[in-house]
Amino acid sequence: MTKPITEMMIDKWEKIFKPVLDEDGQYNYELWHSDQQFKEAPADCIWTVHDGDLGGIYLMSGVRHVNRFGFVVTNNPFPEHADIIVHDLASYELEIQNLEDERLSLAEHIEQLNLQIDKIKLL
Repeated sequence: MTKPITEMMIDKWEKIFKPVLDEDGQYNYELWHSDQQFKEAPADCIWTVHDGDLGGIYLMSGVRHVNRFGFVVTNNPFPEHADIIVHDLASYELEIQNLEDERLSLAEHIEQLNLQIDKIKLL
């Protein structure tokens, strides 16, 4: 039987599950199996950080292997009865900005290519 999926924003997740913070007061998105923090954490306190198909990142309760690029450990465990997906809106906004920058860069590149084509046609 599949578990129901619960979705929430990262600020709510932080308040409920309380991620383990490093010495700088941040939680580490790039934790791996070999890290001591990961090894010592209860299984129901490990979250997988995923790279979204449309950009941005999201977290999912438990250890997952597809599209992962790290793990986060929390102080409070997630419930067994549901899979939880956590969205980080700021990462999606950053991805939008990156895509807009790429689009502008691509437009400049196309313009330069068109200028080069015009020069070649004059030869």
